[in-house]
Amino acid sequence: MNQKNNSDQLLGDCHAAVMKEMDRLMGIYDPQIVASTMLAIALRLYKTVLTPEDFRLFMETVEQTSNNISEFRGPTIN
Repeated sequence: MNQKNNSDQLLGDCHAAVMKEMDRLMGIYDPQIVASTMLAIALRLYKTVLTPEDFRLFMETVEQTSNNISEFRGPTIN
């Protein structure tokens, strides 16, 4: 397996694991609590692994592309 395929596989595996855990948590907590907690943790992780300039650019990109974020399809709790 080449490096790109391995990277794609790891990303897919991680995505599936996080989605499974998110679904489990939404069975216990309000989806907004789960979302805000996951976002706060993700931002702290980005701030840890990115340079200050890269983090600033990342946050600008998030703000500029926020209209492109799609909603989850399927049942909702609230």
